Amino acid sequence: MKSLLQNLSGEALLDEFFEELSRKRERFLLLDYDGTLAPFREDRDNAYPREGFAEIIDAIIAERKVTVAIISGRSIADLRRLLGFVELPELWGTHGLERLSADGNYSMSKLDPEVEARLSTALDDLCNSFDTRRIEQKPGSVAFHVRGLPPMQAETSLREIRERWQPLTHGRRLVISNFDGGIELRATGSDKGRVVCEILSRASGDFSAVYMGDDFTDEDAFIVIKNKGLSVLVREIYRPTNADLWLKPEGEMLEFLRRYYQTIREVCDER
Repeated sequence: MKSLLQNLSGEALLDEFFEELSRKRERFLLLDYDGTLAPFREDRDNAYPREGFAEIIDAIIAERKVTVAIISGRSIADLRRLLGFVELPELWGTHGLERLSADGNYSMSKLDPEVEARLSTALDDLCNSFDTRRIEQKPGSVAFHVRGLPPMQAETSLREIRERWQPLTHGRRLVISNFDGGIELRATGSDKGRVVCEILSRASGDFSAVYMGDDFTDEDAFIVIKNKGLSVLVREIYRPTNADLWLKPEGEMLEFLRRYYQTIREVCDER
């Protein structure tokens, strides 16, 4: 199947977006990390940005004409270690429970003691029953990764963990969500859609915005940005989505970022 960039409708949508980008007073480039800026890795500690991505985002940030934000399910500590940018953009970790502003101020949503206790229970249970190398503890969240497991074993593990966690979600203070390559138990009250809402609430009425992501957890952001900006699904293989456009990460997304940079440079030169 061709990506939408290879279809005339996709090309027209991109042309319209970049023409608008050149005219707007404010610009927001909002990006997921794993699967979007970085390829998925079985060893998630070595999931560094794809070749060329850090350099082009560094260049966009350096123009001082765009609010760049990375919105990820990873912790901010993980993002800071992996990104390798010359200058960090605004970071939102653990689906928005954590925030690191571009000027270095860190904040985290306060968790209810009962939520923390339930997360501790979930973590202890996982550590006693599963491979601890596949367990990830984050602020306000516990995740289990199945990437690299045989399909049947992965499916069985995900089903068993969901059953174990289900009683902990009573009262709706915690939610279980699947992501590409695992399952997560996290505190309610934030998701990528809410983060996009908060970021765009700072804008004047004259802005351009794009959100780029790959996972099911990015669908909240795709829905929120609808009719406010462009939403882009970034994946090698298409899946049903609320996004406006589908781009493949190798080649097409990098070309998008290069065109983005060139557009804002030309605007800066004209002004």
